[in-house]
Amino acid sequence: MAESENHTLRLLREIRGAIGALDDKIDRNQEELQKRIDSLRQAMLGESVLGLTPPPNSTSALPSNSVLPHSKAEGDLPATAS
Repeated sequence: MAESENHTLRLLREIRGAIGALDDKIDRNQEELQKRIDSLRQAMLGESVLGLTPPPNSTSALPSNSVLPHSKAEGDLPATAS
């Protein structure tokens, strides 16, 4: 009977070690994925060293009064003379 108890304890120790190794691997994968997500987020939002610095010989990246033009809706177009 003592031999089967030793065998069971040995198996439980091996299982515990395997679970610990799996937990470490999951933690490393999570860190790697988080780094990738952060990198993609920065790329999507245009956050880079170049995006954070103004162009040379310029006081700012965009003029303070810059407004993007918008296109008129189809009903806002002027009528054409036929």
